[in-house]
Amino acid sequence: LDSNGDPIGDGSSRSHFKAPTDPTTSITESTITKGVVVHITPWLRVFANESENFDLTTPRVDNLFRPISPQSGNTEEIGLGFTAIQNKLDFRFNSYKTSQQGESVGTSIARNRIPSFENTVFNALESVGRSQEYFAVVGYDANGPILKQAILTGEVSDTGVPSADGAYEAANNVASTQDSVSEGWEASFTYNLNRNWRFAGSFAQLENAATNRQQDVLDYIDYRSGFWGGLFNEGMHTNGDTNSTVYAPDEVPPNDASLLSERFLAIMGNELLEDLEQDGQSNQGISKHYAKLTANYSMHEGFLKGFSIGTNLRWESGKIIGSQLKDATTSLGGLTNVPTKIADTANAFFGGAHITGGMMINYRKRIFNDKVNWRIQLNVDNLFREGGDLRVIKANPDGSAIYGINNPTTFQLSNTFTF
Repeated sequence: LDSNGDPIGDGSSRSHFKAPTDPTTSITESTITKGVVVHITPWLRVFANESENFDLTTPRVDNLFRPISPQSGNTEEIGLGFTAIQNKLDFRFNSYKTSQQGESVGTSIARNRIPSFENTVFNALESVGRSQEYFAVVGYDANGPILKQAILTGEVSDTGVPSADGAYEAANNVASTQDSVSEGWEASFTYNLNRNWRFAGSFAQLENAATNRQQDVLDYIDYRSGFWGGLFNEGMHTNGDTNSTVYAPDEVPPNDASLLSERFLAIMGNELLEDLEQDGQSNQGISKHYAKLTANYSMHEGFLKGFSIGTNLRWESGKIIGSQLKDATTSLGGLTNVPTKIADTANAFFGGAHITGGMMINYRKRIFNDKVNWRIQLNVDNLFREGGDLRVIKANPDGSAIYGINNPTTFQLSNTFTF
């Protein structure tokens, strides 16, 4: 559109579209990084770090078209280290806490499921000639959400119902957010036994929990609950039918005419209830403890001079892979104490501990009159892996296992010249 709001051409060419005069976005935030290391003795040191982060990404909005502030956070770390055995052993212990605010989460609900459900509501009303009751959120200003009423297009469907335009469309940069806190500690060491042998290892604990999960989505649902709730209370089906027909579990409703309330729970309601249930609890799929051990042997004499061979083992404790279901009731989205079933986080299923291992071999030599450092290395990852080609990755509510493809054995050959 031009400055008067009139179309520029018929839209068949790029020249018919006028770009914004200033498409850039300017956001200013301050960040601070502080750190200190104190050597108490020649062999003992303590340290502390603190940093603030700020992520300037593509501007985001929620489903009400309200701007979402950029992600930001804070990291704090304290620890100590010491050397021993004539500096052959170096040990380090650190404890940390990382907080993140406004980080983006999977946008399937914000981007896909809310528009899908709104489209279902719109089609249900349109199919019975009530599309004029539908108002879609199309923007946001100082007075709140901006609504657009569905407008009849003059076209008539095969059933004789006038067609209308005005369904909800999410913005291209729509997002949903959460806050998270990661806390943990790690103890690590390196030990150079002699000129040939080097060992390294670590053992760590990690707790990660999310809060304010998908609050942006919940705000939208709360705003629409008055409108949706009226249709739910009518007993409206997805085909616009408002009778009280109850279909048997093995019976196919006409035109997939399930209740709108049931469709809401199936599309996003139950998942949001589970997010609320898990708010502040440890996230699934993250091991609480993990460890790593590596060993390397280098040859410095004889015909094998320049060769090194190494191996590694990685261990992680069992993680939450699923939960049983429990009965719940909800009034989310305009429902009225509707019974449903959600994941019971108090009765979670844990997977077993997992161990993998690999190896490395390399050869290095100075060539061209010692002017070039040549290194060729072969890494074999997951040479040893538990479970063969398949491993349990999730569990159904009844405890039965869901299998996925295990991490495969991989070979990586690199050839490096350093001048």
